[in-house]
Amino acid sequence: MYTSLALDGAGNPRISYRDGGNGNLKYAIGIPPLLLNFTASSQNGPAPLTVQFSDTSTGGSPSLWNWSFGDGTWFNSSVTALRNPSHVYETPGTYTVTLTVQNLSVASTLSRSGYVTVVAPPETTVPTTSPTPEPTLTSLPTPTITSSPTPTLTPSPTPTITSSPTPTLTPSPTPTITSSPTPTLTPSPTPTFTSAEGSGSADDPLPAPSSTPVPQGAGALGCQTVNVGGDSAISRVTVSGLDISDIIVTAWKIASQPKGVAPLDRPVYQYIEVIPERYTIISAALIEFDVPLFSIADHPDSMKNVSLCRLNNRTWMCLPTYRSGSNNGKALYRAESPEFSLFAITIQNETCKAPLESISTASPVSEKSTGYESQESNISAIPEIPVKIAPGGSNTEFSFMLLIISIMGVIGIGIGVVLIRNRWEG
Repeated sequence: MYTSLALDGAGNPRISYRDGGNGNLKYAIGIPPLLLNFTASSQNGPAPLTVQFSDTSTGGSPSLWNWSFGDGTWFNSSVTALRNPSHVYETPGTYTVTLTVQNLSVASTLSRSGYVTVVAPPETTVPTTSPTPEPTLTSLPTPTITSSPTPTLTPSPTPTITSSPTPTLTPSPTPTITSSPTPTLTPSPTPTFTSAEGSGSADDPLPAPSSTPVPQGAGALGCQTVNVGGDSAISRVTVSGLDISDIIVTAWKIASQPKGVAPLDRPVYQYIEVIPERYTIISAALIEFDVPLFSIADHPDSMKNVSLCRLNNRTWMCLPTYRSGSNNGKALYRAESPEFSLFAITIQNETCKAPLESISTASPVSEKSTGYESQESNISAIPEIPVKIAPGGSNTEFSFMLLIISIMGVIGIGIGVVLIRNRWEG
């Protein structure tokens, strides 16, 4: 009743209305739209380069921040005070930075290509070390041995000359010469000089995702199955670890793999970045994903060659992947992973084929190997359907033209049969 609309001093819409039940005057304040933006303390410099990122977005009601730094690492937080991370780029190169903000139930993304440039550090001269002078051994002075004076014999003044008993000369005790202990020469520690050049080696490990370290053994060990949010092909995960009863997992589809990583030698259906939060330690994960049947048609390989690969230390690792059935026009799969990272759904070829059998003949996960609780599922064998995936790794749409032509051909044949039959009977 008596609804009115106005703008407050900040320019935000404000609706006032009177409650028809009790007559109270109430207000509803509009939330300004979310406008994404971010800055960096430094966008270029020599390696290692430390960059402080700041979220300068305005409006909205954000509840989750996810940063992708472009070198295979990321940072996510649902705490407003921690939304501005700091990151160290170890290797020279040009990096794309992406910020994704969860606003109510909508995720907005801002990506800036080539935003940070890291160059090789200048050559530095290694200083020459001077040997530490050896200490000089100084001998102790030789002690002087002083003997007691010899006593003089005096005869007794008696007519009878009686010699006095000969005194026993007791020499002074010989002093014991104790030399000082020989000093042990301990050489000065040789300084270690570290070259100022960046590593740039393919063997250098990628920085781990930014997180607060926790002591080992803290929290309760458990197993939790959760539905996965986001827009990727991953639908559900079963996680083992510490303090995971409230874990939240989000998986976002990304356009391509990070720069500086060797590409996979097979077509890629989808690159996926998985982001967990509200946990202490993750020890293992069972990832469930699906691939549409119309996206894997007309390919010489069979459906059992679909696999999930994980990016580990700039190298793609193929995970044990199993078929688990089909549902609503989608082929269902499961894969075992020790942790969450950047994943790629691919088609296996002869160079990377895991010795796995279909889940219809053997269980893909056992409690002994993964620690997961056993779960019953209705798994049936799937006919092998050829796979159709573009060489560049993107999805290919199913062509309906062939289907339409086939239907028209069948209808034409039916009409022809009816006409011939009518003429024959006439």
